[in-house]
Amino acid sequence: MMKHFGIICCLIVLVAISADAETEFICQFSSKTLACRNGKSLDIKFANYGRIGHNVCWRGSYRSGADRINNCYDESHTDLVGMLCNGQTTCVLPASNEVFGDTCPGVLKYLQVKYHCV
Repeated sequence: MMKHFGIICCLIVLVAISADAETEFICQFSSKTLACRNGKSLDIKFANYGRIGHNVCWRGSYRSGADRINNCYDESHTDLVGMLCNGQTTCVLPASNEVFGDTCPGVLKYLQVKYHCV
């Protein structure tokens, strides 16, 4: 029951912040630079390194067991990415277990980030 409550809370948060936020997906073992233009800076609204139901970052042209959607979510990732990026005009983010920990062993993960430029 509590697991479902956590998932529902996560989905409610995503809906609330996604209205006009930019969204990036960074596949595990990759990195990406977030950037704001015209002197604006990053304001991170949501981040998660895991796999919570998006059809992204598949291994090859088929879904293997490592690609399964498994509702792997860690709310601390928003704070971590915020500490790394908030107030910066650019921010390089690696999607790796070394940075975020292995939140769901055996699963091919991605980093999802929602942000505004302010």
